[in-house]
Amino acid sequence: MTGWRAVSSEDGWPDVPGDTALSIRIPEADAFVRAPFPAHITVLYPFLPAARITPDVHAELSALFADRDPFDLTFAEFRRYPGVLYLPPDPDGPVRALTASLRKRWPEAVPYRGVFGPTDLDPHLTLANDEGPQTYEAAYDALERELRPMLPVTARVDAVRLIVTNGRVWQDRAEYGLGRVRQDQAEYGLGRERQDQAEYELGHVRQDQAEYELGRERQDRAEYGLGRERQDRAEYGLGRERQDQAEYGLGREWQVQVDGGPGLVPDQAPRAESTAFSRRT
Repeated sequence: MTGWRAVSSEDGWPDVPGDTALSIRIPEADAFVRAPFPAHITVLYPFLPAARITPDVHAELSALFADRDPFDLTFAEFRRYPGVLYLPPDPDGPVRALTASLRKRWPEAVPYRGVFGPTDLDPHLTLANDEGPQTYEAAYDALERELRPMLPVTARVDAVRLIVTNGRVWQDRAEYGLGRVRQDQAEYGLGRERQDQAEYELGHVRQDQAEYELGRERQDRAEYGLGRERQDRAEYGLGRERQDQAEYGLGREWQVQVDGGPGLVPDQAPRAESTAFSRRT
């Protein structure tokens, strides 16, 4: 029940900024409503001022509603207050019991500020409330004819909402489940188990990813180092081979020159010496 218009003084009684209310949402009946708010049944309006809704009050409300079982409501007929067309819930006993429990605990919360006397209004789901005393009969006759084929409507009630107004719009403040003490404990235990399992599995996934990435990084470094070592060895070997070849070639050149004499081919030197000898003899 979020963002619907607050009641102004022109509507009969003003919603004061900080007013709160306890209400049951009936989304199954939203299509019926012509008023500027979602389908709902008021359990208690006004409740405590918003400034008094402390964590302790929330805890008390949670406990109060948790002691009540969920229930079903059926809406099968139209009824009217002066200027108002509404659907009465059947049965209305569970709603009245919720209101009575709240009034017993917080007697200062007087329904509708006492405008309708000590008997209060019967539980109701307002469909329309914007027609004046001269027009509402004809207007609501037509609306009933339009909506009657859509009846009955049945809804499951398993929660009550706390809503608050700033004087212009109403906003959700909290939701309280009916009959959820044991259910919440069971769901909490199961939820924690599932959450723990999910977190455990997620932790393992992240750990596996981290270990995998670390392993890959180490492997990449090792492979890179091995590759560099092999490359260095290969380059070193090639360099040594080239250097050896160069030094070997240069050494052979010097050796040939020394053995054969400058500019002489080694096998020609003895012939020159022999010729000179024969001339002397």
